[in-house]
Amino acid sequence: MRILLAGLLLLSSTGVHAQMRAVIPAATPAVANRSYSPGVDAGDYLYVSGQGPRHPDGSLPATFEAQVRQALDNVKSVVQTAGLTMEHVVYTQVYLEDISKYREVNQVFADAFAKTPPARAVLGVAKLPEPSVQISAVAVRNLADRRAIAPAGYKSDESASPGVLQSVLDLRHSHAGHEPTLCATLRIRKYSGASHHRRIESSGRRAHRVHRRSGA
Repeated sequence: MRILLAGLLLLSSTGVHAQMRAVIPAATPAVANRSYSPGVDAGDYLYVSGQGPRHPDGSLPATFEAQVRQALDNVKSVVQTAGLTMEHVVYTQVYLEDISKYREVNQVFADAFAKTPPARAVLGVAKLPEPSVQISAVAVRNLADRRAIAPAGYKSDESASPGVLQSVLDLRHSHAGHEPTLCATLRIRKYSGASHHRRIESSGRRAHRVHRRSGA
């Protein structure tokens, strides 16, 4: 029994790792001693590492607005290398050395995500490896049922959605005698430093909240 269980665990682990791959755009700025991947394709999700404001040739745009646009372009390059588009981006996290420039960031995002803006967190930090902005992102491969979520009566001039809901058919839970599991993940904007992520699994007509995390 122990041998069988160990074998099943090994097969499961191998399947998960087989789905994961590093995503590295052809035109990636040279970074000494890189110890991370620009992106990781994990099957249903693409995780994009923090992208700085430099052009692929290493030059830095002259203005802050141009730097934000270039950082988003660098995110876009990773997303497209994975075979997706910016429409697949459901969450971004922006790090700023000067939080007073938030309005400029908001305007750039409004131009970049005119249709369905992703959920977003903006954090002021003391120092970045590449001044003055860094942007990370999460994208989903399946756009089925993707939609922005907002409380009733919500009004804002923000270029970000309060939350983004998307569903994926998770066939890893499907086997003889069991239905495939529909997984829905709700990504919610950060307010006052708090982050909430809810993952809901439903089979047939049943729905259960299975995960919730809160942190600064």
